[in-house]
Amino acid sequence: MLSDKLTPQERELLVITMEECSELSMACSKIIRFGNEIKHLDNILQEAGDVLCMVSLLLEYGFLEEEPLQEAVESKLSKLKQWSSIVDNHSGSVH
Repeated sequence: MLSDKLTPQERELLVITMEECSELSMACSKIIRFGNEIKHLDNILQEAGDVLCMVSLLLEYGFLEEEPLQEAVESKLSKLKQWSSIVDNHSGSVH
């Protein structure tokens, strides 16, 4: 379990995670602004991979736990089924 004080490594982990999330956000914005050209799709792929890497490290460092994280994913999918057209209401698959 984490203590109240963050180690230098934990601080770095959180800062890099914030940076990577921001870079993924910018990659999404570029596709909206400029279209889904190969260079923008390559960029979003790289940035999404970076974010997934950081989520994995958040798990490793104990900031997240696997089961509650999976429950949070399922909760988000449920909300998207209700409020969005990006998830199929019947199968739960992502479009």
